[in-house]
Amino acid sequence: MNSLSWNELTLQVTLLFQQTNNPTIRLEITEGQISLLKTSKGKTLWSIAVRKIGCEVINAWEDSYEAPSDILSNENIIRNCWDEIKASKGSADVLATYFEIGKCISQYMSVLQNINPDEDPLTELLPWLQRITELRQPKFLYKACLRLYALFDSCLQVVKQVGKLLTITKLKRMKKEDYEELYQEMTALKGLISQ
Repeated sequence: MNSLSWNELTLQVTLLFQQTNNPTIRLEITEGQISLLKTSKGKTLWSIAVRKIGCEVINAWEDSYEAPSDILSNENIIRNCWDEIKASKGSADVLATYFEIGKCISQYMSVLQNINPDEDPLTELLPWLQRITELRQPKFLYKACLRLYALFDSCLQVVKQVGKLLTITKLKRMKKEDYEELYQEMTALKGLISQ
């Protein structure tokens, strides 16, 4: 009989839990313990959506994804991505394009923080983003793209699959606690799957 390592066991339990369709059961994994808890009330619609997104992440984990070349500057990548978004209204792959914008914003923020760690990078970043996209309010694009990048930074191959359940508008308008629930779920799944 083969024994599973802790990571393999937690991954198997998580995969099985993702397949359950009972909103009154909650999975908790702590150091050395896996618990399935029965709750008195059903999960919220948002929690069910988080579970569906988790299923998409698991299903698409092994998909191949070719990231754009980093030869272009962050500014050119964002400009190209923005042009692509404007040209492809409602395309299924548009979330992957927003992901690339989030990646560029994150890289540029790191550069700005290294240059001057005492200043808030937003004071320079938002006018830069506004100039590229010609948006009057680039803060919403900035927030949504950074959220998207933070969620899927190490598993960008799943972004196209998740686009069926998660839009950039949902990410932009998401309440902080809803985003944190999704972020924690994605962080746990990425940790389990990548080991």
